[in-house]
Amino acid sequence: MEDRTAGFVGLGLMGLPMAANLVRAGWAVTAWNRSEGPLQEFVAQGGYSAPDVAPLRDLPIIALMLPDLSFIDEASPGLLSRWGENPPQPGPASAVARSVSPANAARLGRPDAHAHPAPYTA
Repeated sequence: MEDRTAGFVGLGLMGLPMAANLVRAGWAVTAWNRSEGPLQEFVAQGGYSAPDVAPLRDLPIIALMLPDLSFIDEASPGLLSRWGENPPQPGPASAVARSVSPANAARLGRPDAHAHPAPYTA
């Protein structure tokens, strides 16, 4: 993959180390988190912050490190329906992690959305 940019939603106990590892590996990662503390820590490590999830919409990779689909809906109102109505350009991949079931990942409205079960290692 030539384009080493990614979006990251959810900088909790698993998300922050994973996003920081991508930055250390040379990726340009833009993240959103509902609480400011982890986001500031991520920016201090070289990452970028987004004011909300909308700017991440068309990035080549979007990692959603949230507990379940309801949290994704809450974090990004309308994002899922917008993806269904107007899908991103071909190529972007969404990695839905943690405890989101594959059936719920399929509801994202993106044919490339894949659920990867926990646990992850950062």
